[in-house]
Amino acid sequence: MNPAEFKKLVKDEPFRPFRMYYPSGRTFEIDSPDQVLFSRDLRTIVIPDISDDTFDILDVIMIERIETLPQEPKPRLWWTNANGH
Repeated sequence: MNPAEFKKLVKDEPFRPFRMYYPSGRTFEIDSPDQVLFSRDLRTIVIPDISDDTFDILDVIMIERIETLPQEPKPRLWWTNANGH
């Protein structure tokens, strides 16, 4: 996937949750725009998993497909402030 298009998907208002599919068969559900941390070049993303203090470092270009999810967006995550910075 094009990194600029992916960032637009994450930052669009209103946010719509989605699932990313990778060629390895792994999937990642993004429930909040705060769940995705971007590198400067937008190509690499970090997806933290606060349930077990781990994270995945992923290449946006390797995303095979994205599926939107019907669920409601989740509340902002603890590492963001009220202004979204």
